[in-house]
Amino acid sequence: MQLKTLKNSIVFYSVGLSLVTCIVVGLYINNHYNRQIETLAHEKLALINKTVIEKVSNYLMPAVKMAETSAHLFENYVLYYTLPLQLEFYTLSIIKPFPQLASAYFGDTRGNFIMTKRLPNKTLETTIINTEKNTTTIKTYNLFNNIIDTKTEKNIIFDPRKRPWFKGTKKLNASYWTDVYTFFSDKKPGITAGYPIFNKYDQFYGVFGIDIRLKKIAEFLNVHKASEKAVTFIINDKDKIVIHSKNNQLNGKKIETLDKINTQVIQLAFQHNAKKTNHKFKFSYNDTLYYASFSNFPKYFEKKWQLVSIAPRHELLSEKSNTPYLIYSICIFILLLSSLLGIFLGTRVKKYFEAIVHDLKRLRESSTSIKLNTKSDLPEIKKVIEELEKLNTQ
Repeated sequence: MQLKTLKNSIVFYSVGLSLVTCIVVGLYINNHYNRQIETLAHEKLALINKTVIEKVSNYLMPAVKMAETSAHLFENYVLYYTLPLQLEFYTLSIIKPFPQLASAYFGDTRGNFIMTKRLPNKTLETTIINTEKNTTTIKTYNLFNNIIDTKTEKNIIFDPRKRPWFKGTKKLNASYWTDVYTFFSDKKPGITAGYPIFNKYDQFYGVFGIDIRLKKIAEFLNVHKASEKAVTFIINDKDKIVIHSKNNQLNGKKIETLDKINTQVIQLAFQHNAKKTNHKFKFSYNDTLYYASFSNFPKYFEKKWQLVSIAPRHELLSEKSNTPYLIYSICIFILLLSSLLGIFLGTRVKKYFEAIVHDLKRLRESSTSIKLNTKSDLPEIKKVIEELEKLNTQ
């Protein structure tokens, strides 16, 4: 590229140098900004997961604590199965204060069973199965513990010993959380916290269990998810979804029950997480950037569950930042400033050289000494003027 004048050359190189500097600095700042944004997004999602896990754990833990306390009351002869009215009012007192608890019950090795469960119309129902009398008694209580209906049948409609909560607790001989299963009483999916009861000979005698419906947990997850379009769900140690914020339960089934977008996003998240290198990552789907976080439930929860949260970047970081615009504005300002400085410097230098050329012409045309008009504070121009003075005096 040929630059016809010194002024143009100075402007071109000053603007070019400023442009290169702006590009390098802008790229560095933009890259640093994007890394900070990515870190912020991961930290925000991890913090949301931590908060939700803590709240879900606190939401579920009353069940296992109540089951454990009740088992100890049986072992210390505070509660007796031979006093069914006592157990009715005791289980009623457990269920009423905790809306997340669906039912509380006791079953022993002989098949005897007593349960209080919450009904959809907010009344409470107790079921007492006596294997010696071969009877099943069902009572309905209002919120004031008054009986509003009762009936007794001469048959056994239920055997607690065949249920997952009884088998699992008996096998473990310790506090036990079931996997997701369908409750016998209302055919709804849920989980049970069971605790074993031992007799005075330290022999297994029965189980005290408390149910929590998954619908309540799903509603809880939906309230506490990261954003409106975020998906939040709980998976077990086999990477199967057991609870989802938009569905009551999946229990290891295919995720086609979710909407199409959520299905694809979840599948992509599982593919990334399968590498097991990092439980925090980002991925793209349909030109949308998503952030995902897989967080473990605490060990005291006794279930190898993980909480998974996936949220689109524009919702996770809803606050718009002016940083990119500020970077561009600074670069434009620097370019304009360098252009003006280049023009100013080029014009000034041009004037000096024009004055020098003019004086050289005068020297060439004159046979005597003349007064030079060129003046400058620049050392380089001063040196040229000194040389002209020497020529002028010869």
